[in-house]
Amino acid sequence: MHVLKERKSSRAFSPKKLPNRVLSNLLWAANGINRPGSGGRTAPSAMNQQEIDIYVATADGLYFFDVKARQLKPILKGDIRPQTGQQAYVGEAPVNLIYVADYAKMERMKAGDRDFYASADTGLSARMFIFTVPPKDCPRLSGVP
Repeated sequence: MHVLKERKSSRAFSPKKLPNRVLSNLLWAANGINRPGSGGRTAPSAMNQQEIDIYVATADGLYFFDVKARQLKPILKGDIRPQTGQQAYVGEAPVNLIYVADYAKMERMKAGDRDFYASADTGLSARMFIFTVPPKDCPRLSGVP
């Protein structure tokens, strides 16, 4: 309850680069494979369609998080962080996550329902990311004062 009471938005970001190990663990928590035999993910998805992909924008470039290899694959060199959102502060954050729903993976679902479920699944993945943040590495995300 204390964390909920103290919840607030912050637009202040550390200029420090997020350690690769921490970023890797957070991405795995957000959308990694935790049941290798079935390909099950850490975050649930509607009808287990697993349509959410995560891209990571940093000052160095844009990367795709390959869940099977559990690694970031370079997509584009250069800093695109300012283009990843509509507010100026997104260009200052060390890491921006870009959630993309692959509608081709949602073929079992009615077309009119895809936006709703893709949005819900993105929220579930983001929740897994936020709840896993280690306070010592990212105090602003973890809810720890």
